[in-house]
Amino acid sequence: MLVLQLFPKSIALNDASAFYYIPFQTLSQSIVGVEELGEAFAAMLQLRDFQNVCPDDLTAALALQVYNDLKRDERCGHLQPHYDDDLKVLYLRKEDTQAAYIPMLHTKGIHFSLVEAMQDKFGKNNIFLAIVDNTGNILYYQVTEGFSEKKF
Repeated sequence: MLVLQLFPKSIALNDASAFYYIPFQTLSQSIVGVEELGEAFAAMLQLRDFQNVCPDDLTAALALQVYNDLKRDERCGHLQPHYDDDLKVLYLRKEDTQAAYIPMLHTKGIHFSLVEAMQDKFGKNNIFLAIVDNTGNILYYQVTEGFSEKKF
């Protein structure tokens, strides 16, 4: 199995039997689309991009995990991290839509006041909770207008 690793001036191809170092210029002349691959790689967000926005490293790491999952879906492309200082919440949002994805750890409770404030900000049907468990699975829940606390 070949693994393609990108380096600034070269590309290394690694398989079980050998490690090959190929200068980037040589490879870029022989493979069509290498420039596009480099641009796509540069456009991907990294953990530091989330840490620059959010003061909490755990939430930043969760947001990166959600981002990496959602970037595969064309409808969710170009998501950017945002942090609301008033609500103390990190969320992902595509600039041309009102939808907001809120990464949450599965062991943390959901605060209804936060959800209601986010609904006021982005609309009743535009909030998605991205609940990340300890195995890396992510459950997405769309919060709709009828969302309310359980009444006894």
